[in-house]
Amino acid sequence: MGVPIAAAALLFLSACVPAPAPSSQAPSSSFQQGTAGTASPEAPCTPVAGGIPKTIADFNCMSLVSVSGRNSNGPLAWLGTDPITVKTSTLGGQLNIGGQAACNYYGAPVTVTATMLIVSSDKMTSTAIGCLGAKGEQDKWVFAFLGKPMNYTVRDQTLVLRNSLGEIILKPATIG
Repeated sequence: MGVPIAAAALLFLSACVPAPAPSSQAPSSSFQQGTAGTASPEAPCTPVAGGIPKTIADFNCMSLVSVSGRNSNGPLAWLGTDPITVKTSTLGGQLNIGGQAACNYYGAPVTVTATMLIVSSDKMTSTAIGCLGAKGEQDKWVFAFLGKPMNYTVRDQTLVLRNSLGEIILKPATIG
């Protein structure tokens, strides 16, 4: 992608969660999963065993990648060959979702119910990398998809998100 790792991490962190309230504490110098690199009284999160949520509480601290998906025209092969990432964490008592689409990083508060994942699309932020062609169209589709309430189901160690625009099938990300 050509973006230095430190810059990419900074862009992700700034897009993933709302800016922290002013504080007399100095920012943390190291990233801790679940705290978005800020001085926060919340402990780092621990993903649920297996990485796929079984309860609403398990939606905190997910790290998933797409393996496939489809829209009304059929399969979206790029969701498997050039996967998007989906991560969640809690900051200030608010569950947030963030990750990387085809080009840009995104983030927003999210609400989880017994059957729905609802991204606060009016509060979604994203980086502004100028993506042309297919990558730009993929970003548009992902952001539009995330902007509509999604039904979720767990199937064969995957999390399936569905709405009127299609579906995305996610699996736990490998850390390494």
